Amino acid sequence: MAALFWLILACLASLGTSYIWIAPISAFLMPIFFLRFIGLMPPFNGYVLGSLSLAVPAYFSLKGMFPIGEVEYVIATSIVSFITAFPFLYYRMACFPKPSFKATLILPMAVVTLEFLNSMGNPFGTWGSSAYTQIGNLPLLQLSSVMGIWGIVFLIFWTASVLNWAWGHQWHWATIKKGMIVFLSFFLLVQVSGGLRVWISSSPKKSIQVAAISSPKHDELWVHLKPIFLNNAGLNSLNWSALYEKAEEVHDDLFLRTDNAAKNGAQLILWSEALGTLPKSQEFNFIAQAQRVAKSNRIYLGVTWLSIGDISQVKSGPVFENKLMLLGPDGEILGLYLKSIFIPGREAEITVVGSGRPLVVDTPLGKWGFAISFDMDSSRLGMLAAKEQVDLMLVPGSDWKTIASLHTKMTSFRAIEGGYGLVRSARYGLSAAYNHLGQTLGEMDYFQTQTYALHVEIPVGHRKTVYSAIGNSFALFCVFGILLHMVVQGWVYIRRRKKSVF
Repeated sequence: MAALFWLILACLASLGTSYIWIAPISAFLMPIFFLRFIGLMPPFNGYVLGSLSLAVPAYFSLKGMFPIGEVEYVIATSIVSFITAFPFLYYRMACFPKPSFKATLILPMAVVTLEFLNSMGNPFGTWGSSAYTQIGNLPLLQLSSVMGIWGIVFLIFWTASVLNWAWGHQWHWATIKKGMIVFLSFFLLVQVSGGLRVWISSSPKKSIQVAAISSPKHDELWVHLKPIFLNNAGLNSLNWSALYEKAEEVHDDLFLRTDNAAKNGAQLILWSEALGTLPKSQEFNFIAQAQRVAKSNRIYLGVTWLSIGDISQVKSGPVFENKLMLLGPDGEILGLYLKSIFIPGREAEITVVGSGRPLVVDTPLGKWGFAISFDMDSSRLGMLAAKEQVDLMLVPGSDWKTIASLHTKMTSFRAIEGGYGLVRSARYGLSAAYNHLGQTLGEMDYFQTQTYALHVEIPVGHRKTVYSAIGNSFALFCVFGILLHMVVQGWVYIRRRKKSVF
């Protein structure tokens, strides 16, 4: 009964780690409760029962986050739950019944290893990382400027294993004193140093006026595009003439909104992802119109569009291109970028893949980096931009209501990691601007706004970070540490078996 009690608490706490109902303290409580549960159960039985139980709250709390069918969703949440519980199984088998204080490092290192390797091979990048449960805890988030999000993940799960270790020793102070002093010293160091960084860090002296805009008329265009991306409709089944006619209305509205944003003082205007929609043959005219708008207003304009090639050739390869172009105040083309990372499924199948490197442009107003939406869901492109010492990262995006707030706030971690300001302009999502500390400078919710334009003054200047210099060294240290621990455990197991035989 005691084991089931802890399992129920773990499941309840996991509801607060779902990204939809985020409660930062829940991320610390869930592993504590789950360790208590699995410690009272036979390892494999506890793992299976625990994984199946965690799949239940995951099913309800993640509903609507992924554009997949019901059956696929049930399978996905079940698989995620079994993967999530695996480090606990390893820790239970390798370090119980009474782990030493040094052994408390195994669980957090195992979780970091799992999340890091998953982010490297998963098209969703760092989606699912425990670090994102701490959105809003700015002192703790500063740890990502040193270790990346992996330092935050480590601290969450080290807290659980240390408290479980102390619990196993019945909180006998003479026994746990040294270990608790080491842990609490590190925990306080992270919080205090992070708080000091937020408090005393000065903003760059230069700043620019940025506007992130979208268009409500795109809602009508999306009615035509939605069957392609969400329902796997055949491209030949669509009424392309009606689609392009509606797209022209969207373009006219966008250029009008761009004019208005410029009149309101914006020096740089960034459209949300793929707001334009046009056949490849019409790109010249579309770009020429955007150039006229940029030149007449003397602004920098980040214009985005979905370029559609010969749909009859879709079986031969991708025919869509998700593009971003930066135009200067004289209407000159300063750079072109193609989206590199897509939502798995139809978008990935029909869209040309970009270079995998951010667009970096040096202007009199600062050095700017550009990427699109999912490109910033892992730290790789953000790190490449940091190595170029960009002052400001500009990210058009497109979301849906369930993930709107989370997806944008995830990108604030890239700003902290890379030491630059960041603006994300989101269609059907949350547009926001952040400084190099991850502090919010302005927000606009697409579903609540009347203006569809976020105006913000954002500091422009690069701040060097430890993470931009050492990259994922800490995560790799955890990976090699766990591999070494597995080898040693295997060697010990084999020696024991040999001795038992003789």
